[in-house]
Amino acid sequence: MGLSAYLFLFDHLYVEFGGYRSAQTSFTNTTTGGPGLLDSTSPQQRISGTAAPYWRAAWEQDWSDHSLSFGTYGISARTHPPGIGESGPTNTFTDVALDAQYQYITDAHIFSLQSTWIHEFRKFNNAGLSDHTYDWLDTARLTGSYFFKRKIGGSAQFFSTTGSRDFTLYCSPATFATAPSPACPGAATGTPSQLLGSANGKPTTQGAIFEIDYLPWLNTKIGLQYTLYSKFNGRSNNYDGFGRNASENNLLYVYIWTAF
Repeated sequence: MGLSAYLFLFDHLYVEFGGYRSAQTSFTNTTTGGPGLLDSTSPQQRISGTAAPYWRAAWEQDWSDHSLSFGTYGISARTHPPGIGESGPTNTFTDVALDAQYQYITDAHIFSLQSTWIHEFRKFNNAGLSDHTYDWLDTARLTGSYFFKRKIGGSAQFFSTTGSRDFTLYCSPATFATAPSPACPGAATGTPSQLLGSANGKPTTQGAIFEIDYLPWLNTKIGLQYTLYSKFNGRSNNYDGFGRNASENNLLYVYIWTAF
């Protein structure tokens, strides 16, 4: 949850600053089966302190049917690891990003091209959560879309996530067998994480998303989307150490979206 304020200056410059914090989570009451009390010891990382600062700045230029914008955004958060509540050691995640967008809009044709790159700097102060005190993660996405007469169209996105090698952080089965990481799925049972684990300790995930859309009305969209992975958690083949390939995570998604 967060609160921010923005300014739009000179018909070109957008500036925003705000802060975000974690909400408390309610768990099921094991006796009654109903909602339990709000609990700060959730199984997710929680933001420490008053708030994590967020910023956004962008420059926009319009001419005729065209528009172009480019900018930066980011957030810096100190977080408590899963399960310890709102006290104790913290990790620090600082994201600094660049993005750009081009649009061409007429009654008959709408074309857009968006790109973003996010660099995350990570500092871990909790023993057992990672091999290193400092890690990094980079995310890049490039998306293009086209619609004809606001009725039918589609999009294609290419995505890539890369980062530093860390066997504990990314739940390597070999590392898990000798020293289970509390951050990994399966830590409570002592079973190494399948599907989400990374045998080579790298987060490299790359692929593409293709989508076809039909809008029978302006407030309704019918979509068919397919996600194709060339790499998942470090490899194309046997990425988790249990024989699972990246392509086995490919996903076909059919949806209907509407707004009132």
